[in-house]
Amino acid sequence: MEDALRLLANGDADVAILQGLEAVHLSKQDGRFKDSVVSHSLPYLNLQLYLAIGQHSYKRDAKRFQFIWNGIKTVRNTASYQQLVETTTIRE
Repeated sequence: MEDALRLLANGDADVAILQGLEAVHLSKQDGRFKDSVVSHSLPYLNLQLYLAIGQHSYKRDAKRFQFIWNGIKTVRNTASYQQLVETTTIRE
């Protein structure tokens, strides 16, 4: 990750696709990179994933998981999320 950011900062690379909080932190907070590396606001890839919960965990705290699933549903129904999905979906 640091090598990719260093290549960008030195002008030896035009683009790097990095993921994770460490990449965000390095590109925005690290003095070596924060003034020379720009992060794009849209994700490179958007995957529709599922939140799988084991039966034991669900039985232990069903209300918590219902709250999480309802929160996901609420976010997915927003116009901003739908727009994000539309602009980042891979078409075959």
